[in-house]
Amino acid sequence: MKFPAYYKSAAFAAFCVLTLQTAQAVAILANVSDAQAINTTGGSTYTLSVTAASETTLKVGRYDSDPANTAGDAPNGSNSAAIFAFLLPNFGEVANPFTTATFTFELAATTNNWNVGLDGLGTRNTATVSGEDFRFGNTNGTTVATVLQGTVVPSAGAVGSYTSNDFTSYLNSQYNNGANAGNYVFLRLAISSNANGVLPKN
Repeated sequence: MKFPAYYKSAAFAAFCVLTLQTAQAVAILANVSDAQAINTTGGSTYTLSVTAASETTLKVGRYDSDPANTAGDAPNGSNSAAIFAFLLPNFGEVANPFTTATFTFELAATTNNWNVGLDGLGTRNTATVSGEDFRFGNTNGTTVATVLQGTVVPSAGAVGSYTSNDFTSYLNSQYNNGANAGNYVFLRLAISSNANGVLPKN
């Protein structure tokens, strides 16, 4: 089976655009704590870990040191998902302060034909990414996730800028009438399926 090579997305170019009830538009930049959640594979051994972002890119997808499986064993390599943390502004104890919310990022390079999906990972009081934030197709860490867009980068997607569908209701639920103001909301880019909707295997 052919595995997807890494998708590379510009880590520090990612941002959310929010429109508030007052019709004010706010762009929130991705946090410097953005990182890759990685599942390192080797035979039947799987270890979740986190690798901090490089100066310019986060990786989404798979790297396999033996993609042709010439050794006749299980794939050896690693699967990665890109995790982004955004600080929720403090608008006080108000319900549903956001009227639109989108996520924009830059795809710097791609070498394969797998779909990339966008997930919401809830809120935390720090911007720390966990290895359990990992996803690769139907293989996930323990972090509870909500699918925000099944395909945000299509399998034939070209290098360039991408903007998600509106996920206002999700963001308002995470704000929770101000209970999570000042916390971080997490978004994840991860391989979701191929062009035919088939999930990848480890």
